Amino acid sequence: MKIFWIALFFPLLAFGQLEVVPIQRSPMQPTTYARRASLPPMQLPFWDDFSKSIVTDTLWESYHTVLINAGMATNPPTIHVASFDGLNANGEPYSIVPLELGFTDSMVSRRIDLTQVPLALRNSIYFSFFYQWGGFADTPDPNDYLTLEFRTDAGLWEPVLTLYSDNTTQSPFVFYDTAFRINQDRFYHNNFQFRFRSFGRRSGRYDVWHIDYVYINFRTPEEEGNTSISDRAMTRPFSSLFGKYFAMPYAHFKVNPAAHLTAPSFEVFNLKDTTFNQVLNYTTYFRISNFSSGTETITFDNYVEYETGIPSIPSRERRQYTVALLPPAAAFNSSADSAFVFASIGINSGDNEEDYYSRYVPINFLVNDTLSFSYRLTDHYAYDDGTAEYAAGLTQAGNMAAYKFATAHGQPDTLSGVFIYYPFTAAASPNIATFMVWSSENGKPAGLLAEQTVPVRRNGNNIFTYFKLNPAVVVPDTFFIGWKQTPGGLVRIGLDSSNDTGDRMYVNTTGTWVLNDLIAGSLMMRPQFGKGDVVTAVETSSVKIIELYPNPNNGIFYLRGPVRGIEILSLSGQPVPFTFAAYDELTEVHARIPAPGMYLVRCQTPESVQILKLLVRP
Repeated sequence: MKIFWIALFFPLLAFGQLEVVPIQRSPMQPTTYARRASLPPMQLPFWDDFSKSIVTDTLWESYHTVLINAGMATNPPTIHVASFDGLNANGEPYSIVPLELGFTDSMVSRRIDLTQVPLALRNSIYFSFFYQWGGFADTPDPNDYLTLEFRTDAGLWEPVLTLYSDNTTQSPFVFYDTAFRINQDRFYHNNFQFRFRSFGRRSGRYDVWHIDYVYINFRTPEEEGNTSISDRAMTRPFSSLFGKYFAMPYAHFKVNPAAHLTAPSFEVFNLKDTTFNQVLNYTTYFRISNFSSGTETITFDNYVEYETGIPSIPSRERRQYTVALLPPAAAFNSSADSAFVFASIGINSGDNEEDYYSRYVPINFLVNDTLSFSYRLTDHYAYDDGTAEYAAGLTQAGNMAAYKFATAHGQPDTLSGVFIYYPFTAAASPNIATFMVWSSENGKPAGLLAEQTVPVRRNGNNIFTYFKLNPAVVVPDTFFIGWKQTPGGLVRIGLDSSNDTGDRMYVNTTGTWVLNDLIAGSLMMRPQFGKGDVVTAVETSSVKIIELYPNPNNGIFYLRGPVRGIEILSLSGQPVPFTFAAYDELTEVHARIPAPGMYLVRCQTPESVQILKLLVRP
């Protein structure tokens, strides 16, 4: 079993091989922080599972030093967690002193007006959350801790809970929950707040804590002292539709589409901890668009609801499911030059219906019930899903790294260019790198096919730099791309931890190619095929797909993407009234749906108008 944090936390073991380093994060803009701090005090309940940024953005006055992510924790209750470590908001160490200890990351809640809680209920208000120390990251030492503090009516921060790592009674790979009563008078004021703070090593991504599912609310006598809640949630991104690849050249794929379509799997966790088996069904939605010279033709657009033969989920357990029915191979047009596939999986758990009590209002437990992803079939391969959790690179000048690819149609083809994501890291980055292409012999890099000096450009978070091979090179059906570490600085490449292709990475430090056994994940390097005449500077697509989720829904949904205008229409063309709130590229929509059924959502973007189908449940 590969564990990708070995190289990060024990770099002396790498002996010049690949190592993992943290990525810098964009600092919070002062106006954003000021806007959050100026929000009026909210009322209970307080609930955040970090699965959707739109929730976190309105519930926390400050959270810019923690990392909201889906790759550092193991077996979380919901798909994202908040991780605390020794890196600040820019991804830089709090201190350059290697062993310095002190407070590191923190999260401060929005103000909460607890004076609205009736006196008769103040003995039944509970604070609960899940926590994990370590996971896939560095485990805290015995003297490191995570503390929870409350703001008193005197404006002072008072510690109410301190957690330490304990290998004798707990595991760093398990999430534990805790719940305790808030019944002290000094906390019942109109500017109550709470904050989490971590204490540990301040010089890097060390002594890591994760929290999830923070909840404050009234508990019934049956619920007091436990963390049961009537919610079922997705826990991780679903796997790719194309096996190990998240993107493939369409010319290679459409030779035999059925051979490359792979049923995605997903995982669900039941957060109700009474003796309870949740009967579950789920809905899949696939939309396939084929493009010919920029003209779109939708060849498949279908919902399928699965209601029978699906194993139920016992309380506090998780289950993995595999999608039963894939879109047909015939939906991929052999005469088209590219295709886009939008996939969505939503569980129909009854979270907001069957056992949704009045005390939960206005929590929307459906926000963690749907996953979606857009796949592209254009001109390149991608093992990564487009989001980097870390960066990876070589440690010494002269070393080489190679990454294995195989053409899907099993034939040689012309490699015309490469897309590479160079993330921002704390270390300085060189301006150029030496890119290399090799053939394959006995599964390892063999003859050198091309060597070229290429630019290293940090274009922004998860933005790829494109460079053209000059001249283009014909590669066999199995080939390698990679780089040589130059003396001028360390080249760092984005690493996606959600899809492990570490067994396709090789390192050469002594003249011999050695299979990587230190890191897991996928390097964000994407080989492009064509005639060698592509001149684009940065990877782009002609259409950025707007995602709508959850779908089906009850009239409340989200649009992810650069939406500039919205219309909702019935199938007969009648407009449907709605309200919305926009947060960067995420838009929350509340539609006043006259009746259940199918509706159309017309989205205006800077490049196009997209029509999405909306299915509203009874």
